[in-house]
Amino acid sequence: MICSEKPAFKFTEHDELDVDTIDDMINNMTNVSACYFKKDKDIINEEDMVVDEEARKEKAEKEKKEENKEKKEKKEKKKKKKKKKKDIEEEQINEADLIGLGGGDEVINEDKLKDKLKENDNNNKNNKGQNNNQQTNNLTNDIFDIFNTNNNNQNNLNTSAHIPNSNNNLFGLGLMDLTNPQSQAQDNSTPKSIFENINQFPTTKITPCYNQNNITIYSQFQRANGLLQLGLYFSEGGKNGSTCNLSLNKNSFGLICAPFSEIRDNIALFPMKNNQNNADRQPPSNPFIINAMLQFNDKMLNIKLVMNISVLYSENGKLVEKPFVDFYTQNKGQSFNEKVYTYPNYDSEEDVKNELEKINILFSARQGKENPPKSYFSASILGTMPFLVECFIDNGMANIKIIANNPSVVPLIKESIDSALN
Repeated sequence: MICSEKPAFKFTEHDELDVDTIDDMINNMTNVSACYFKKDKDIINEEDMVVDEEARKEKAEKEKKEENKEKKEKKEKKKKKKKKKKDIEEEQINEADLIGLGGGDEVINEDKLKDKLKENDNNNKNNKGQNNNQQTNNLTNDIFDIFNTNNNNQNNLNTSAHIPNSNNNLFGLGLMDLTNPQSQAQDNSTPKSIFENINQFPTTKITPCYNQNNITIYSQFQRANGLLQLGLYFSEGGKNGSTCNLSLNKNSFGLICAPFSEIRDNIALFPMKNNQNNADRQPPSNPFIINAMLQFNDKMLNIKLVMNISVLYSENGKLVEKPFVDFYTQNKGQSFNEKVYTYPNYDSEEDVKNELEKINILFSARQGKENPPKSYFSASILGTMPFLVECFIDNGMANIKIIANNPSVVPLIKESIDSALN
């Protein structure tokens, strides 16, 4: 018995077998037969065939196409596997050494990290001015139905590109008209805000960063449309029209800023981004403070910038499906994630959702099979360090649990949630 495709040949029977011989062959077939899983050309010699050339050609082309398709699929599979491995290695390096805290139990090779940082720096120079935005996928609403950053802003830090011909919208970035007495008190008083759209975008409280020698300076951070900005307000000692230079010391999140800005209406504005070469590999302080050197009016001043890290949460930091489940499973049992924080005057999860999403802590999933039901939110610090927020409502109180992968960032995350819910 030949288990194969029908050979492409014409067969003409010349000899006839008598009935007794045929019956004998059938009765004893199991004693003399064998099974061959081979191609027809391996069973019957070509010289014994009367070949249909057209059928053979068609069959050969079909076999060649199938062979090429198989090779292509193997090549694509190998390429995807290699890319996935590379992406995982890059993610581990970013997450492990962004603030020097380590990514779980894995130890990152120091030489490998240095090579990666050098490669990233070269890529940043080559791709300056471009944005790599991550697409966000829709999630299943119920967590039981589910059981997945790197958003690098490469915005040009040249402030001159943002300066319009309007004095009422300083630098074209929605700043307050501080010359208007209704929107701003006298220059010698503490300003309410440097930015006017504080309810639309994540914005930190305005805080003093220098107060000596008749010079008082306030600072404030805002994240608007993916761009992080630092505003300095000079209530005394600042000359309008003069240029000031600013340099941030190395810090836990590797933040840098534009090197100079012109003072207008007592304000200097500095666009910011993160660069791993400016990271000091140390856990962040609580509160998080960036030391900086400010030069203006021929003076060199050491200033301290207090930052609420809500302005570092990426707009695309939402964890989706498998990444959400993997992160939750890996970190829910950590001892530093067990504490529950309560916030009064919240009667529904929707009220909590509305406030958290203002600072880019985004709704990810809902678990409705327990009583009370729980909602889950996710965010990512600078697109590389994700965390989750678990919430349930009980007796008019929002009960919040932070699920992170490192204890040093938990107090800073809580501070940002406090600013949103209190």
